[in-house]
Amino acid sequence: MKRILLLMFAAIGLVVVIIFSGAYFVFSLMVHPESTEFNAEGIFQSPNKEYKAILYTGMGGGAAGWCNEVVTIQPMQANSDDATWKYKVFSANCGSYTDVRWINESLLQIKFSIKGRSGGSSLYLNGSDYTGKVKIEYDIIK
Repeated sequence: MKRILLLMFAAIGLVVVIIFSGAYFVFSLMVHPESTEFNAEGIFQSPNKEYKAILYTGMGGGAAGWCNEVVTIQPMQANSDDATWKYKVFSANCGSYTDVRWINESLLQIKFSIKGRSGGSSLYLNGSDYTGKVKIEYDIIK
């Protein structure tokens, strides 16, 4: 009898874990910053007009909320509205002053500040674009 009860509670526990895991997975997909539409705040052409760096801002998440700034480097012919995240080179929480400018056709400079942020910051920094041809120089403003 004890063995039957133990198996029954184990089965119920497994079902509960599966349900909560599935709910967590679905919820994560709904609020993940990269699964939401971002708005282009600025488009910066490279000097040779081969690439464009785009600064995006996106917000969401309801009452708790989130806000991210993302910089991508894309080929000029790529559709800005259809930015795939393989082009992402920088991401930070909103409120971090972000300045984007081309130094030359193969070097992009991103200046940013995370000063004054409470609760910490989340950063993503990539040293080059998806092709490896464009290098990124980061400057943290204090």
